[in-house]
Amino acid sequence: MFSVIFPGQGSQLVGMGKDLHAKYSLVQDLFKEADDTLGFSISNLILNGPKEELDLTENTQPAIFLLSYSIFKLIKEEFKIDLDKAKFYAGHSLGEYSALTAAGSLSFSDTLKILKIRGNAMQNSVPLLPPWALTSVVMSASSLTPLSQPLPRKDIERSSPESGAA
Repeated sequence: MFSVIFPGQGSQLVGMGKDLHAKYSLVQDLFKEADDTLGFSISNLILNGPKEELDLTENTQPAIFLLSYSIFKLIKEEFKIDLDKAKFYAGHSLGEYSALTAAGSLSFSDTLKILKIRGNAMQNSVPLLPPWALTSVVMSASSLTPLSQPLPRKDIERSSPESGAA
């Protein structure tokens, strides 16, 4: 038994996948399809930068997905490893979309479109911060419920799969 696990955002580098892109037509084809789907050359951004533009969440998300999925397809089709036998497909945050696509739940082009929208929404929800910046949520102690305090029984029943309620 094995699982296939995909990375999340933050693992991007300019030039990532450059050797795979140069060597395998399958990777070149997926990069070209991504360019066509997104309406701009994400391939050029991944392979050549600039880093500041690749690091924008709206670009990072489809870029990481594109390379992750390209490697997945390469392992299956070029190296003939049957990843369809995986017991689980999983991913960290953004990687969940790669996992869903690898499992056949989302199409490649739909995932690219979703991640461009998702990345744009995330990028626009916070101001551009320098890489050393830290954000936090400030709340009064009285507004927090201690973890040691049990939930009211009605809340547990409502969320319990056995109760039949959603």
